[in-house]
Amino acid sequence: MLRVQSPPQGRTPQSRAAGMVLFKKAWEAFPAERARLIGYLGDEVWKLPEVIDYAKQTLRPNADLVRRDPWMGLQTGGISYSSNGQMTTGMNRLLSAASQASQLDELRGEVAAAVQENQNWLAGPVLLALIDLKQKKEVDIPAIAKPLIEANSPSSSLSYTRLVFAQEIESRPQYRDLAIQLYSSAMLSGGRSWPQFQFSPANHLMQLYKQAGRQSEAVDLLRKMTRDEASSTSPFANVPQIRTQNLVEIAKQFEQLDAPADAQQIRTFNARGHEYSVPGQQAAGLARSAGHGQDVVSTGSIGRPRSYTSANDHGVNASAAVPQVAHTINVWGARIDGPVQSR
Repeated sequence: MLRVQSPPQGRTPQSRAAGMVLFKKAWEAFPAERARLIGYLGDEVWKLPEVIDYAKQTLRPNADLVRRDPWMGLQTGGISYSSNGQMTTGMNRLLSAASQASQLDELRGEVAAAVQENQNWLAGPVLLALIDLKQKKEVDIPAIAKPLIEANSPSSSLSYTRLVFAQEIESRPQYRDLAIQLYSSAMLSGGRSWPQFQFSPANHLMQLYKQAGRQSEAVDLLRKMTRDEASSTSPFANVPQIRTQNLVEIAKQFEQLDAPADAQQIRTFNARGHEYSVPGQQAAGLARSAGHGQDVVSTGSIGRPRSYTSANDHGVNASAAVPQVAHTINVWGARIDGPVQSR
């Protein structure tokens, strides 16, 4: 996939210009991929005036798009996450670029016209509110949040729209309860589409519970997430690395909430027909070594347990029964070994 990134030190502006030539050719050749192409633009490229025009095109709804997904728009143009779980979408980048170029009024006028033309574009009023907040205008935030909270749809676009708006208002104490409702709703509408707990609405919700002094609710939420991770019906049931990362992150949060007993209980999960161990003592140790605000943990190695029990072995010690090929997964610098197949 084409990526137009800001030129590394030592390269000339001509390099960036050449990259934009290629981008424009791809833009014309692959209209169905335009939202994806915008997501590959680097920060420096977003300062170019023409990029704002390209981004506006990906945001602009039409009757067919709105019919298929009335919540389309806010997640358009790629999604990235910072180490603290903050989500940035193409729309966030567009608002920042338009602000720097003094084009927010122009952008708002275009979005307002699109809302008028497409009455069923439910994400449109949310985007108008985000532009107004960017311009520090008065916004009836409860009125904007109400349809987001009440909407009943499994749409991932709705989930992202809830998450984007909740991120925008959560720093305002008077709207913290609304943000909590939006994050709770995002968890429901998104289903299990959030592979990493650190970047999920659940993590945002848990952090708000902590800020509000609602410790017991934060712990209950983490317990639910632990049960979800342990469930064999999880869409990521056969991806041990992701599941182990999530369990280690949840253990860290239990420690920060002064719930070490819960951190200790995060021990094992099944994947690929085998049981993987994240022993309670070691999971708690990972949590303590992670500290606050760190997203990389240096832990050395987690040794392999003496045996693993496969779901197909009916309780027989798998290591004693047949030789197995070791499989290693890396989690934030730690190694967790487990079998993937028998010889």
